[in-house]
Amino acid sequence: MAERLSREVRTIRSQADIVARATGRATGSVHYLVAMFVVECPARDVLVETGVTDQTVLDTYERMAERDDPPEALAEIHRQSQRLSESAGLPETTSMVLLASLLRVRDSLACRVLERAGVAVPSLRAKVIGQVTFDQDRGVTGLRPVVRPPEPEPPANNSLRSSELRPLSDRPVTRTDLPRPDLPRPDLPRPDLTRSEVPRSALPTRPLPTVPPPPKVEPRADPPAEVPQEPPPIGRKVADGKVFSLHPDLFPTLNELGRNLTAAALAGEIEPIIGRDAIVDALIDILLMKHANNPCLIGEAGVGKTAIAEGLALRLSGNVSQYGKLGSAVIVEIPVSALLAGTGLRGAFSERMKKLRDEVAKAAGQVIVFMDEIHTLMGAGTGDGPLDAANDLKSALSRGKFPLIGATTKAEYQRHIESDPAMDRRFQVIEVPEPSAAEAVTILAGVAPNFGRHHGVFYQHEAVVSSVHLSKRFITDRCLPDKAISVLDRAGAQVRRAGREQVAVDDVARAVHLLTGVPMERLLADERGRIRDLATDLKARIVGHDRVLERIARRVQRNYAGFSGQRPLASLLFAGAPGVGKTETARALAECLFVSGDALVRFDMSEYAEPHTVSRLLGSPPGYVGHQQVGLLAQALQKRPYRVLLFDEVDRAAAEVQALLLQLLDAGRITDNHGHAVDVRNCLIVLTSNIGAELLAAGRRRSIGFGAETVVATGEDEAALARQDEAVVERVRSKLSPELASRLDECLVFRPLDREAARVVARRAIDAGADRLYEARLIRYRADDSVVDLVLEGGLDPALGVRPLRARIEAVVESFVTDCILDGLLKPGADVVLTARGQQLKLLPGALVATAVSG
Repeated sequence: MAERLSREVRTIRSQADIVARATGRATGSVHYLVAMFVVECPARDVLVETGVTDQTVLDTYERMAERDDPPEALAEIHRQSQRLSESAGLPETTSMVLLASLLRVRDSLACRVLERAGVAVPSLRAKVIGQVTFDQDRGVTGLRPVVRPPEPEPPANNSLRSSELRPLSDRPVTRTDLPRPDLPRPDLPRPDLTRSEVPRSALPTRPLPTVPPPPKVEPRADPPAEVPQEPPPIGRKVADGKVFSLHPDLFPTLNELGRNLTAAALAGEIEPIIGRDAIVDALIDILLMKHANNPCLIGEAGVGKTAIAEGLALRLSGNVSQYGKLGSAVIVEIPVSALLAGTGLRGAFSERMKKLRDEVAKAAGQVIVFMDEIHTLMGAGTGDGPLDAANDLKSALSRGKFPLIGATTKAEYQRHIESDPAMDRRFQVIEVPEPSAAEAVTILAGVAPNFGRHHGVFYQHEAVVSSVHLSKRFITDRCLPDKAISVLDRAGAQVRRAGREQVAVDDVARAVHLLTGVPMERLLADERGRIRDLATDLKARIVGHDRVLERIARRVQRNYAGFSGQRPLASLLFAGAPGVGKTETARALAECLFVSGDALVRFDMSEYAEPHTVSRLLGSPPGYVGHQQVGLLAQALQKRPYRVLLFDEVDRAAAEVQALLLQLLDAGRITDNHGHAVDVRNCLIVLTSNIGAELLAAGRRRSIGFGAETVVATGEDEAALARQDEAVVERVRSKLSPELASRLDECLVFRPLDREAARVVARRAIDAGADRLYEARLIRYRADDSVVDLVLEGGLDPALGVRPLRARIEAVVESFVTDCILDGLLKPGADVVLTARGQQLKLLPGALVATAVSG
């Protein structure tokens, strides 16, 4: 059968052809989308409400590389239009049907343009399709009302129907007063009205017209109790623009203490929920149960538990006849603090709880209570009496007479509700996980237009993506999507104050900087560029180990590309003598990869030589002292999951501790004593060991005395050094369990430093001491090369590395400067140069730096 098109759709198609010819291209889905803004139609109104304009579509289209639809995309859109019109029972295809078809073909260019513009396409598609079917149920099809023959009047012997026949002016107007969708309706639009005048809600927001009272019919006596009846109306008002509001005479306590989420949803005060449909479906399944119909949302703060309850209110405020009486239920949010307010007198709290139970039971399932922080019910209102709020509600919760949605964190649920098995049985737990970064981007793309309208700005898509990634990395004490939404909101406020109109990536970075204190240059640094240049950055920090640093960089780059799977970012073993730079390399990795050196967490494995010390990492099991405390490993990653974990001298750890490390390297996660998952997949794990240092020292000729010559290598070639490294690695592996050793990504040997590397290390240590003194005393000194030579005269010990240089610098340089300060030779503001004359240091004015260094 040929598709019948409404007048508005025919106009849209002709306008789309005109736009396509003007651009020299074949008519496509984007041309249909642009043409909807030319024609006055409901589809244009929906797009504008979503925050989309014709200029937005054109600007986004210009930035895209694709300019044409895939083959058969337009034909598929036409097929979808005809199919949707037939399934909805529409006599002709309307602009809303055409828009729904554009959104259904996901690979169409119009759909991709909307996604690029920041529109939550799945949410918009559901909204449009729902309105198409909703309008058909009301008899509204485009611009023409559909009038069907009226059904016979209901029999007069039904008590509820008879009560509906009383005049509206004599009783509160309820939802049952609304005209049936298949009867002629006085408020349906006339054919000459425009689409913008067609009512959008099934429940009108203006007073109903006065209907002449029908002949009085005496109602029959109520049926016996054993005969099932419909639940009584709960008094939803339609007058004064209020819909789904509870009658104040029937439900005074609920009106006084609660916030009507369903009325707020119908008034447009609640933002649409995105990406949580499965959890909302689980909520509805539990609420439809006869007994124990009390779901409890459990998740960390900021994951969106309250938003899910509001999303349920949005769902139930629509056309949801498939849910039975639940489809007309009202969700009321009641804070526990509101229950406690003003109940200081004995018995006042119990009296208020009784009124609340009675009102909810009176509604017969038509009122659902939502309580955030549900764990605060435990012990609330006890005073000097034996009962609290939870005990008052237990019987009502078990019989299904008090539908209750709770929300709390997992820790609070375990601490307060699980400890009471009777209360625990009343709830059906629904876990609310933190959304992934990709899911958070989808959520923020849906809410960004609302924030944009509030601040009067436009959010670039790159800014939305950046708010998710920057908040996920640098704001560690909160969860997505809450922290990303806060960043987006803060950035919009800053841009509005600056008088600009677009929120860019720089604005998001500035908001994160103000919230966390992380420097702007770190936030705006190119992460891929930082990983690409990792070897260069490490070589600027670490001297004498270029070969090792190259291998480290290649391993991190490979795993960053996505080859690590569920394992940590990298797992490395550093072997070598003390003082050659193993720990300093781990610190440099923390700064290069994770912003600052504070990202390094060091565990000295010499403190974990006993089997029972494994509890220090994961926490003591229940029944042992300190089981309430979180383990050190879990505590380190709880607030900041991006870390470098350094397990120093791992060969000294007990077998139980090595087994823990094995699980970390193999699965990337482990469970602590509280049942929380410790995730190290975003961490870089470094193990160090000093075993085999004697093998490395054997290849060096040790100097004796401070006046000896430099330490030089013997005549080994590179192959001999490689064999020496393999021997050291095998020695270290023999001290570890075979399973742990086989799961390491790299086993790297740090060879002893030569004289040139030691010179650079000494120079950096002297300069670091000078900087500390300048910060403390405003005294600046610099040392020339003769001072460095004097420090190195003591020689280098391959078994100890450069650590003795620290003591040598203190004895030669810092002691001399200290004496000069005490003798009054150096005062704040001084700028001098240190030079060596034999074994003695001298002070030169800062102006003679060049002369001192050259001669």
